[in-house]
Amino acid sequence: MSANSSTVFPEVDGVTVFALPPKGYTPDLKNPAEQSALAHFLVFGIVGFLAFIALCQRMFTKIFLIKAIHIEDWFMCIAW
Repeated sequence: MSANSSTVFPEVDGVTVFALPPKGYTPDLKNPAEQSALAHFLVFGIVGFLAFIALCQRMFTKIFLIKAIHIEDWFMCIAW
């Protein structure tokens, strides 16, 4: 027995949502508030670049100065 997705999830202004909003809150799904997307992209781009530089510095130190790479170094590269 398959259920229609419109009967499983509620709709707000013709848009299927996961849950209804709290009482007293009126969502505006057609024209959402500004999310400052450009600011988020800039912050994450700069911080991501700095994190990459720190990872490269760590790997350079481990490979060329200490001459030993351990399992935690590989996990850091995988996590990146």
